[in-house]
Amino acid sequence: MQQRAKSKTPVTQNSDKPINVVIWGASESGAECYKQLHQAGINVLYFIDRNPPDGGSFFGLPVYSSNGEAQDRLLSGEEDIEFIVLAIGSSAAGALKILHDLDLKAKIVRFRRGGNICKLIQGDICLNRLVNLQPLRDATILRAVADLLSALGGKTHLVGEKKLCGYLATNLNKMVVGCQLRDAAMGLDRVQDGDGLFVCETEVLKIMDAVSGLKRRFPSSKIVTLRDVVETLPRAEVPAEAVFYPEYSIYPIAIPEISVEHGLDFLLLDLPARFLEMMPNGLGYVHNILKGTGVAFQTLDLDMIFYHRYHYSRIYDAKTEVVSASGKQLPLDPWEMDKASEVWSNDEILEYFQDEMTRLVDEIVAARPKIVGISLHTTNNRLAQELVQRVRLAYPEVVVVVGGYDCVNPHVGPRVFTDYDYMVVFEAEKSLPLLTDRILKGEKVRAMPGVISRYDLPGTPFVPAALEYDLQSMDFPKYEWTDVKNYTSYNGVQLTPIILSRGCKWSRCTFCGERFEFRKRTAVDVVNEIEWMVNNGRKVFHFNDSDLSGDPQLVRAVCEEMLARGIRGVDLQGQLRVQKGYSLEYFKMLKAAGFNQLRYGVDTWSAHTLKLQKKGYTVDMIKEVLGYTKAAGITVYINLVIGIPHETEDDISEIIQNIVDNRDVVDRIENLNTLMLGAGSVYWEDPEGQGIRFRRPREELYNEFPRFIPSQYWYSEEPYIDQAVRVERLRRILDSLKKIGMPIGSFADWRVSNLLS
Repeated sequence: MQQRAKSKTPVTQNSDKPINVVIWGASESGAECYKQLHQAGINVLYFIDRNPPDGGSFFGLPVYSSNGEAQDRLLSGEEDIEFIVLAIGSSAAGALKILHDLDLKAKIVRFRRGGNICKLIQGDICLNRLVNLQPLRDATILRAVADLLSALGGKTHLVGEKKLCGYLATNLNKMVVGCQLRDAAMGLDRVQDGDGLFVCETEVLKIMDAVSGLKRRFPSSKIVTLRDVVETLPRAEVPAEAVFYPEYSIYPIAIPEISVEHGLDFLLLDLPARFLEMMPNGLGYVHNILKGTGVAFQTLDLDMIFYHRYHYSRIYDAKTEVVSASGKQLPLDPWEMDKASEVWSNDEILEYFQDEMTRLVDEIVAARPKIVGISLHTTNNRLAQELVQRVRLAYPEVVVVVGGYDCVNPHVGPRVFTDYDYMVVFEAEKSLPLLTDRILKGEKVRAMPGVISRYDLPGTPFVPAALEYDLQSMDFPKYEWTDVKNYTSYNGVQLTPIILSRGCKWSRCTFCGERFEFRKRTAVDVVNEIEWMVNNGRKVFHFNDSDLSGDPQLVRAVCEEMLARGIRGVDLQGQLRVQKGYSLEYFKMLKAAGFNQLRYGVDTWSAHTLKLQKKGYTVDMIKEVLGYTKAAGITVYINLVIGIPHETEDDISEIIQNIVDNRDVVDRIENLNTLMLGAGSVYWEDPEGQGIRFRRPREELYNEFPRFIPSQYWYSEEPYIDQAVRVERLRRILDSLKKIGMPIGSFADWRVSNLLS
């Protein structure tokens, strides 16, 4: 097939010729898109869809299959296609790859239900392409700026980037009428509240920050920007090079400022990187704990702020690539799970966020909160270290309290993060209020249950805090520090975490590090939370429980309560454990309430390895439970762990055969990995008893690698299994999955790629 060259000329609704559009997605989104285009008189040629409807048409137009038929049609050249609109409710990654490979001249835009497709087709304005610093080329823009400033009257100051301020001052003085124009780029000392202010910046973040700062300092002043100038111009008068077609996004939104209140007892922080669309449920519970103490506190989620600043700038400054000051290229989305660990430990990449980090440090030092608390979750460790170091340098009196996922284990936490005054270990409900009270009274706290203190005497044993058993008495997180809508990815994805229980009722799986005491909420309490979230625009929910099926009848009760209240249109997800007592009718109830996807920690699928992992169920039970789930119309994902001690080649053959035999009840292998020797597992606590041997002294390895021991340093005996054996067994399974067309999840794919390389 012949490829066509790309056109660089923007197409807008001001063109004389008709606009021809192809819609990718013959669904509800595609229908809404078509209706808007039809009403605007824009010509839709045909639809593309993975599964064309019966009859092959949609709104009377042909629908071509994306599995080959559409590619031939697009490359045929029969129509002059200006735009391909992706009206796909799910991920558009597959469609984008196909279109990228075809190298078409048509522009690609994303449409989501509720959006304005005509505005997308018209294009947007990239402000940093608007001014060329050449008066003849900028004549239209200079005239528009002069007209806007003339309308302001009185005194108007040019503030912002020095070069642009000087250029505009030189060229506007004779054009502006009825306005005293002054260049204030060097300082704002001569500006009085009430004077006009024109922000001479072209990058979206600099404009946003400048406007925010000027509003605080000059609340009565009229502030205008280049965006206001563009709004006064007919689109035909905007320079062609400034028109661009941004990818679909939720922007602009009101991104919270990096600002710390003064007079605080406690500043609670979260730092990048966390899977953004999954709301910070743990941070929300700590926020509620502090709210109950009555101290003056502020919660500031820098992860969310950094995320939206990054993507807003990337999209609306039309950056084809994002690079740090040293030239290190950043990935499209540094927050993606398969990239976060590498990205947020790389100093060259972190350079890119130094403006935000400097502002945060300056704000903390200026506000001088008595306590700074940081939620640690592995990928933010590097930034947390930098933050504490820089704050302590300028504000040595600060008290640093850390907690979070990295601090679940008292032996792991102090090894992965060392620069703290107090570390709250595991859950914080019983320890944080008392710790905060004693710190604010000026005490140097020692030997407190649930807390590791830098003031503890050498050899002080760690004593865990009491657990909270009355979970229903705890208010659920409402994320009061921001608009809940801010927990949405740049392209509109959201995922709301829900906790039905804490701990794991089974708590016997040998490889698992989450073997904690099981406690649960009530169905009414959980549905109250879901209902509140639905009323605030959340639709997709993930149960983050370690053991969602610890009480299967409680899950059923939640579903019954949701149906009784008429809560509809939600998407529920979670991970269940295979066990006795399930029925087809049980899963039909879950499906009716909104469970469209369930993942099972099958982890292995042979009779021998199920016993080795102490899973508590049989091969036949796996088939039965997955069969019930699938028959109820629920998508089924499973996890697999390869290479446990005493596993044999025959076990791998049996696992493969069971997957092949049951491929009709498994939609995807969601997680696929070789065994990791992680802290808290039976393998970690009793390696010798499990047949595990080390290539270096055990204590030396445990000190150097507190989270998990790298695969090259350990193996197991009877039979001999090292990482080479584990990887070879993984290859066998992958080859078998490929033969039967069984997909694996994106995170599993990333894991596997790393292992095989």
